[in-house]
Amino acid sequence: MRTLPTATAILAALRSPPTTDGPKRPDPGQVEIMDPILALHANNAQQWNREDDARRDAADDAVVAAAKRDIARLNRARHGYI
Repeated sequence: MRTLPTATAILAALRSPPTTDGPKRPDPGQVEIMDPILALHANNAQQWNREDDARRDAADDAVVAAAKRDIARLNRARHGYI
């Protein structure tokens, strides 16, 4: 039976993602579980940045429209990760 990572392990991985090329290889089960968590985290950060772009005072219609399209795409990806 696979052991799920603790909240502490997840937070540590978000701060410093596990790598497979370091001197100490992470537990393969945790890497498998952490991959989608880290991908979701990266996707959220991209989405938040694009939302900021859409809200900037200097953003014209083209910038806002492009940001909204990106936000929709990132939101679809987020649903897939969830």
